[in-house]
Amino acid sequence: MRKTCFRIIVLASLLVSASVQLQAEKVAFAKLSGSKLTFYYLDKELGDMMWDVSDTKNSEPGWYEYRSQIQTVSFASNFSKARPKSCNQWFMGCRNLTKIENLENLNTSEVTTMRRMFESCSSLKTIDVSSFATDNVITMYGMFRGCSLIKSVNVKSFNTEKVTSMYRMFSGCENLTTIKGLQY
Repeated sequence: MRKTCFRIIVLASLLVSASVQLQAEKVAFAKLSGSKLTFYYLDKELGDMMWDVSDTKNSEPGWYEYRSQIQTVSFASNFSKARPKSCNQWFMGCRNLTKIENLENLNTSEVTTMRRMFESCSSLKTIDVSSFATDNVITMYGMFRGCSLIKSVNVKSFNTEKVTSMYRMFSGCENLTTIKGLQY
């Protein structure tokens, strides 16, 4: 009886182990197709023009060298389950970026840096960051710097309690007339 129970337990643990190994780990990644950069969270091996976005805290993102061709950024609905730790320089220098789709699918609850996130997105006319959770963000240095066509930004939902730098956050935003939620 004991041998049978032991065999059943060993067999069950092997099956569970094999099942866990068969399930691919989900990856938060960006994929560039033509002029569109799309963010996904899927069980997938990364291929050409695809970059892991799990931590870009100390460097430029993998798509940085292609920034001049990016015109549209989109966040797939499954990306809302991803928890990036950094948005450091994600769209910096995307001078031809004119449209950001489904930004509400970017869950920023664990992000610690939004440093230079949209810097020099000089063709971007509108941006809705009202869904951003900023409770853990430490730096917003240059976040919108050089976004010269943006007229209004809603930061009403921003919790800036932990933020230590907002230096040049709106520098060069020549057409910015309204910052909703800003207390001064």
